[in-house]
Amino acid sequence: MLVQVILAVIPIAWLIISMAVLKMAGYKSCGIGLIISAVEAFAIYGLSLGEVVTGTLEGVIAAVWPICIIIVGAMFLYNMSLRTGSMNVIKKMLASVSNDKRVAALANGLVALTGNVYPVIAPLIGGIGCFVTGSATSACVMFASLQQNIAQQLGISEAWLIAANSAGATAGKMISPQSIALGVAAIGVPGSDGRIMSRTIGWCALYIVIVCVVCYLGVIL
Repeated sequence: MLVQVILAVIPIAWLIISMAVLKMAGYKSCGIGLIISAVEAFAIYGLSLGEVVTGTLEGVIAAVWPICIIIVGAMFLYNMSLRTGSMNVIKKMLASVSNDKRVAALANGLVALTGNVYPVIAPLIGGIGCFVTGSATSACVMFASLQQNIAQQLGISEAWLIAANSAGATAGKMISPQSIALGVAAIGVPGSDGRIMSRTIGWCALYIVIVCVVCYLGVIL
């Protein structure tokens, strides 16, 4: 389990190191990160080339679809509320994520690996989700059911872990390559992604540590 966790973290670690330390441009860093992930999947996990390609596409779709739901929902929310008086359709769509067996498997693995100290790292899950997807909303949609599942297994407050996930996502947003790329494009300083991340990551780390401590204290007190 520990080796698998380390292997899974390598592409994310590469993104942080390449942009914050090496000050590499975002598109180069993310491109190499994608190659690392593909090589791991093909050479270590035994996936075929077709599975690697479809897995990549699935990851893109998984990152984009929550945002699409929110945009479409915002457009039709008013009329739908008037006609139906409820948000049951959207609730059912989002609730279906919690039935995914992969969520339960990941929750079981994290509980087995960390035990009762999991609340300390709960915000990191949201932070990693937002760092990868570029959207705090996506991180919340993807991992809220995971946090709920773990809270139920450990017998602790679901509200605290889900809130920790949301708070951690805001930390991940600070150093998300997508967010930095948008900022760089907006102010017209191409190639400065790495320099911006290197100046932001320290504050991000301090913020996430504070959030982790607050989450742990909130759960145990």
